[in-house]
Amino acid sequence: IVLWNAGYNTIAAIYSNAVAENANPFANVTSLQFTSDGRYLMSVRDDNTVLIHGTEGVTGSTLITGTGTAISDAVYAGDYRILLPLDGKNLYEFFKLRETGNLIIEKKFDLDENLWGLSASSDGKKLLVAKKNGILSLIDTVTWNEISSFEFYADSKIKPVFAPDGIH
Repeated sequence: IVLWNAGYNTIAAIYSNAVAENANPFANVTSLQFTSDGRYLMSVRDDNTVLIHGTEGVTGSTLITGTGTAISDAVYAGDYRILLPLDGKNLYEFFKLRETGNLIIEKKFDLDENLWGLSASSDGKKLLVAKKNGILSLIDTVTWNEISSFEFYADSKIKPVFAPDGIH
């Protein structure tokens, strides 16, 4: 992954796929997302892993490995919360405790169908889950209840995206 500084028209950083002894250097990146402050970059890869890289003086990367089918997508939800399907059937929340630095992974939502796309509102309180069966679910990530669901054109292969206003 090449991080480009558009202001200076230069390469700001190059991120390697091999950051841990179990990381696959030949994995393909399928999705990228920055935190809202731009301090971290997350890459979802086709080898059932997610890498989190620091972008501004933060060294080292964190490797998250799935336990089931391939991790199809992952999103930052608000302040550094990561939502992802580690086992292909359930949504998990991944975060680091500020006080201790311990990594926490908690199961949050049971899916009835494999998902292939996620989008979180900028505050992380709402989540769109695009399922392979053509159903798009709107999830409240405070209560972890489904607010609504509707059909979408799954054949288009266009993942859902929240507008910055968190409404559209």
